[in-house]
Amino acid sequence: EKCQKEHKTCRSIQKRTYQSPKRLLDVGSIDASEVRIIYLQDKSPYLTVSHCWGTGSKGLVLEENTAGEVQIEYNDQQLPQLARDCVNVARRLGHRYLWIDTMCIIQNNAQDKEEEVRKMGDIYAGAVCNIAAVSA
Repeated sequence: EKCQKEHKTCRSIQKRTYQSPKRLLDVGSIDASEVRIIYLQDKSPYLTVSHCWGTGSKGLVLEENTAGEVQIEYNDQQLPQLARDCVNVARRLGHRYLWIDTMCIIQNNAQDKEEEVRKMGDIYAGAVCNIAAVSA
């Protein structure tokens, strides 16, 4: 907040228009124990996560089930360690919303994936800050 209020450069970045992500993780407050995937209704401030998918298991990813629906709530303990750590960082920084590509883009829906991947530059540029994960 201080950055956006007191730094001229940060204020000018904040005024730019970026395409928003379709979904965000609502991490709740610092004492929350669940995250929810929400459909973005407004231009809420959010953090992003930059990470490498790796070569092992894909971990927890957002996918449609056979009915075409997605699970929208997860207990913190269901999250991979990387996501759990980033959720904790967001909460400690006082931010409610977080964008992680694996959990905010429906990975087995080609249309959703194409639409959201096309916006990734804007998604990262429009974030309050980016968490760069160097290992999981």
